[in-house]
Amino acid sequence: MGNPYTVTAAVGSLLAIGYLIAGWGYPWGKLAEPGPGVYPLAVGILMLAGAVGLGLEASLRRFRMDTPWPAGAGRWRALAVLVSCLGYALFLPYIGHPVAGTLVSLIVLRVMGLPRWPLAICIAIAVGLGSYYLFGRILDVPLPAGFRLD
Repeated sequence: MGNPYTVTAAVGSLLAIGYLIAGWGYPWGKLAEPGPGVYPLAVGILMLAGAVGLGLEASLRRFRMDTPWPAGAGRWRALAVLVSCLGYALFLPYIGHPVAGTLVSLIVLRVMGLPRWPLAICIAIAVGLGSYYLFGRILDVPLPAGFRLD
């Protein structure tokens, strides 16, 4: 199947190109007032640059291929993060970004070892509502609200 790093670079490049194509239709705005199309462009370019950089590095270096998959608790943490991200994508249209973003942030914070619930809840709420405000209100990126925050 080939070098896993080369495969990852190829898949990452395809995802970045798809992301750029999907975001191409958003309005660009002006220099003083960027529109919602600026963020997908910036992220897509960074994704593509990272994937191309990985591909170049994979072609120029020899990598150790004996890196093991996570085992034990590490495997469950990785699975919990993956499932929470999939849950975010599935429930986003129904419960909106503020709730879905808060829930996935809370799960990831707890799974990755933040020991105190009150702190995890406060950070998760700040991430969920803050990212909605930043992208949905300030940058005018269309995000499902699930309910009105106005």
